[in-house]
Amino acid sequence: MDELFTQGLFALFFVISVGLILGRLKIKGFSLDVSGVIFIAMFLGYLGVEIPQMFQNFGILLFIFTIGIQSGPGFFNSFVSDGKKPILLTLVLIGSGVVLTLIFCAIFDLGDIGSILGVFNGGMASSIGLAASIDVVSSPKISLDYSVIYPFSIIITILFFQLLPLFSKIDFSKENELDAEDVRKKNPLIVRKDYLVENKNIDGKSIKDLNFRTSTGATISRIKHDGEVINPSLGTTVCLGDVLRVVGTEDSMKRASLLLGKPVENENMDLESQYENLWLLVTNKRVVGKTLEEINLSGIFNSNVIRLQRGGTDLSISGKIKIRYGDKLYVATDISHAEAVTEFLGNNIKQVADTDFLPITLGIIIGIFIGSLTIPIHESFQLKLGIGGGVLISSLVLSYIGKTGPIIWTMNSVSNNLFRQLGLLIFLAAVGTEAGTHLSDVLNVHSLVVVGIGCLVSILPMIISYFVGRYVFKVSFIPLVGIIAGALNSTLGLTIIGVKTKSPNLQANYATAYPFALVLMIIIPQILVFFFK
Repeated sequence: MDELFTQGLFALFFVISVGLILGRLKIKGFSLDVSGVIFIAMFLGYLGVEIPQMFQNFGILLFIFTIGIQSGPGFFNSFVSDGKKPILLTLVLIGSGVVLTLIFCAIFDLGDIGSILGVFNGGMASSIGLAASIDVVSSPKISLDYSVIYPFSIIITILFFQLLPLFSKIDFSKENELDAEDVRKKNPLIVRKDYLVENKNIDGKSIKDLNFRTSTGATISRIKHDGEVINPSLGTTVCLGDVLRVVGTEDSMKRASLLLGKPVENENMDLESQYENLWLLVTNKRVVGKTLEEINLSGIFNSNVIRLQRGGTDLSISGKIKIRYGDKLYVATDISHAEAVTEFLGNNIKQVADTDFLPITLGIIIGIFIGSLTIPIHESFQLKLGIGGGVLISSLVLSYIGKTGPIIWTMNSVSNNLFRQLGLLIFLAAVGTEAGTHLSDVLNVHSLVVVGIGCLVSILPMIISYFVGRYVFKVSFIPLVGIIAGALNSTLGLTIIGVKTKSPNLQANYATAYPFALVLMIIIPQILVFFFK
């Protein structure tokens, strides 16, 4: 049996299996979930079980890549909308970690730069920071102090995210409702209303002449003229007394009413037999990346896009919106063009369900290359992201770009979740056994002092950033814990809260804070060394 545990693959899957079993055990509703893997891994690591470093790197690359691919568009859009709070709170958390490290190290006479960097990176549980520190300072104290603090920092992080909802008396059903309302504000609910045309100034004008979509932000999906209901095109004429069915947000409805006339109810707007409305899936790569104006369904197929769903969320329709792979378009068309417009958009459900591995492997290769680059900023100040940071940057950017030639930088949600969970489990098993090998190092007095300081550096910044975010910046619970997890580069924190909520805001805020925190953790050791010199 001992020989089996010396084989990396057996040890890896044994740790994952036993950890998942432990994670499923519930005591009064409390369970460790996937965090059970790291506890088993640390225990077996303490007993001498080893999992090769290669698995740790492989797991974190898979996990980070899938997070970036899913969150890319939302991450970049957040800088335009509300990305300042995640960035400021990341500065609060990491900045307070630096200040507390310097204060406690001064109090306990640990002024050596090696110990300072070891305590700081250990308290932040940052392997990226550790690597950056070792690159600029040749001191065994960095890795030693980091190693003895790291296991406790991981435990503190797990307990913080597990117990925070209990101490804060969080009702996740209510928090999910609040978060859903926040998502709706960012992506307003799409509604439909019928309007009687009363404005004499638009009588006899075509939809194209009215510039309806641009002027109101809404779309005309049907027109009733002399009792006949049709799917309109840009050339369709609007006349006094017509009834128009309009699709858009509540704000766009107000503008539509000003242009058209009063809303009416209980109108029979059923289409005549020669018209139909279809939900079509975008799988044609030639369409991806183009705007609705560019594909010109109205002009080519006498068809009209009424609604657009992306990731289960309705988006406001505009001619400038770019189509992404896997978008669902609700298209109004006449029967004679239905087959042609379906073929044009693709509508191949099986194609979306299949996973294309080439974008994954190419994206990771690009990320590793980016992470290996050294960027000279000053003669004594260089920046290197490392493989984790490089892969995150590449996946975020590629996801935002969406398409490069024939390559679609996206993954369906099922494949994304599968690869993300697999990567996380492999990472937890490998990093846990590595941390477990250092548990015996806490038996000497120096290490106990270092562990005590490291625990304070670990827990206090989380508490500070939570209260600042909750009561100063007024951030609701779910996005706030996403920011804290991202600021800590903590896949554990994200996962622990992620099993309690399916909110897209959790990962979006994590993805906003994560790369900013990553860069800070790389730069700060170099700044500290610069000043201590």
